[in-house]
Amino acid sequence: MTTTITLTPTLTLSVGDRRMPQQRIDDVWSSIAQHTRATDRPATIAVVDGSETLRVWELRPDGSRTLLDSTPTEPADFRLMLSPWTMTVPLDDGPDDREVSTLAVALSQAEAAARAGNVEIILQTIGTDHDDAKSIDPTPTEDIVAQQAVDADTENPDDLMDDLVDDDENAAQATRKKRRRLVLASSAAAVLVLAGLGLGANAMFSNDDPQPNSAPESQEPEDSATPTEESSSPAPIQNQAISPAGFSGTSTWEVVGATDQSTGMTSDGEHIGAVSGRTLDIVRTDNGDPTDSVTLPAALDGNLYSLNDGGLLLPAEGRVMTWSKGHGLVDNEIGKEDRLVVRGSTAFTVPQRDDVRPDEIQVVTADGFQTHKSPGSSASPIAPAHNAGFLWASSAEGGSLVHADTDGEEVSSTRLIGPSDDATISQWLGATDDFAAVIWSEDGSGGVLAIHDAETGKIVETHDLPSVGNSMSVVPSVDGKQLLAGTTPINLSTAEIGSPVSDLSTSNRAIVAVPGGWIAQQTDGTSVLISPDGQTLPAPSTAEDLLGLTDSGDIVVDHRGTLAAFAPDSETEGDD
Repeated sequence: MTTTITLTPTLTLSVGDRRMPQQRIDDVWSSIAQHTRATDRPATIAVVDGSETLRVWELRPDGSRTLLDSTPTEPADFRLMLSPWTMTVPLDDGPDDREVSTLAVALSQAEAAARAGNVEIILQTIGTDHDDAKSIDPTPTEDIVAQQAVDADTENPDDLMDDLVDDDENAAQATRKKRRRLVLASSAAAVLVLAGLGLGANAMFSNDDPQPNSAPESQEPEDSATPTEESSSPAPIQNQAISPAGFSGTSTWEVVGATDQSTGMTSDGEHIGAVSGRTLDIVRTDNGDPTDSVTLPAALDGNLYSLNDGGLLLPAEGRVMTWSKGHGLVDNEIGKEDRLVVRGSTAFTVPQRDDVRPDEIQVVTADGFQTHKSPGSSASPIAPAHNAGFLWASSAEGGSLVHADTDGEEVSSTRLIGPSDDATISQWLGATDDFAAVIWSEDGSGGVLAIHDAETGKIVETHDLPSVGNSMSVVPSVDGKQLLAGTTPINLSTAEIGSPVSDLSTSNRAIVAVPGGWIAQQTDGTSVLISPDGQTLPAPSTAEDLLGLTDSGDIVVDHRGTLAAFAPDSETEGDD
């Protein structure tokens, strides 16, 4: 028996900050072809699914296109986003259409359905830039069996007597806890696929009566020596997280059934948000327990970001959604005349017509917007001040750092003193209450990256730049005390400029601030965590995204929907 499941993409063409929905793939090629003819130069198009770049095309002015063998080092001219997808499952009473976040999620669900029902499934994609069909063999593979265990301290009274058992038994129990498996409510999509094919009896996931605001029930894994009935034995887990270098090979916890559409950590490192379609699941980072599951009023549009007040930012078309432990899900609309700006863990809206020097901004917080008025017509917003208010970059006196309260009243103003009388500021990079970082230019052919004392305006550290061209991308850290300017880390706490990070690419995915540094992609497509001092920790697989570090130093990862945490390897602890 063979079943064909069809996947159709939601086509969105992205150019800079603009996102344009497309009806057909031919419309995409036609739009880009007009651009190449007008500019008389070829254009590159990165095809993106979720957070993964699938392939890169080059389209020439004559209309011909070539699939490139490797990802270009420069950002692509266009990004074609395929997700989310419409999955069409054939049923006896007609086809059933449902949404699935990414190809990886669809493949995982189809593989589970094929194994559970012992049926061959053809997973075909249509309407894409590169239509394909994949045959999924139902033959089981040798994988670790999923066990759904609960915390023995709360569910098993016998564990209250832990102190009376020998050391070997204690070690065995600790190992079992580390291998705990929990299933999120968002995995219900996989259940629907299996049930729709009549394969629910041996489903990989179980979620008969999900409660949106409570963790799903689970059971203690039976001892390996205890026989179990064949009908109740769990199916294999296909996508298990891999430990990055320098961390223990055994995860402290693991959650199966999340999503790889978009995942992020709160700035305090205490919670993870995982988005699948319009479902947001929240997981604690200390033990992997799901604590909340909510339905979003709109589909996520882009990355999931950390807010500096401990919340999560979920941008959508025409609105800003946030989640936090204290306020839950908060939804706010953005006016049609405004747009959202995200800088590290700070987000605010600015008017479309005056987004450089706005009269006021709406800063996004976990419980809504907070208005900050400009201290003057020549000021641009930089970052929140540590003692309340906001820091603004002013062109007054050749360049001044202004601290203003929410009403725009000036608290302090410091003129920055340049490296020479002829130097002018070509770009503000960032600032705190202590230091400000800018790029000075004299003749346009070269520049100086300088850190200034925020109180005196004097230069305390410099770094020569070979040229000053387009504005350098700048991402502040979650606490705002460090910057990643292009590929150069800058510490605004110690006024230090680090060495540029090698093998860093921004063409596949925007750099995102996370607890422990920044997440970016290397030129080979591997997710990498960049520490404030410029050290890099690459993911062990292109299928795995690093999400950040907890307060205890654990690394949290998302491996195609499997969330997991790994503790530092005991052999590497203390090496710093």
